[in-house]
Amino acid sequence: EAPLTWFIATLRRLSAGDVTVQLPVDSLPLLRLATGMCWCPHLAPRVKDITKSLCTHRQHNQLIGQRAHFARTASARAGELGIISPTERDRALSVHCQANQAKHSW
Repeated sequence: EAPLTWFIATLRRLSAGDVTVQLPVDSLPLLRLATGMCWCPHLAPRVKDITKSLCTHRQHNQLIGQRAHFARTASARAGELGIISPTERDRALSVHCQANQAKHSW
């Protein structure tokens, strides 16, 4: 499978709730499975958090009618404009915070 096709398929599985992320055999550190694919259980929750943040960022960019470079900026702006409630804004900011932790805290 081409890398981009694999990546998109993986994101779709994650957005559907599948937390099993499959990676090519030559990726390390991984555990090899009989299928010739490998799984990396410590990455799955991180990828899911990042994907959730990306989806939220995209939704808020669409709602505010512009592309905010930072996800938190898009969520905050949607809140300022009254497009989303303060509770939704706070939830989105929490999602972005979790994604940042997933990306930067190893």
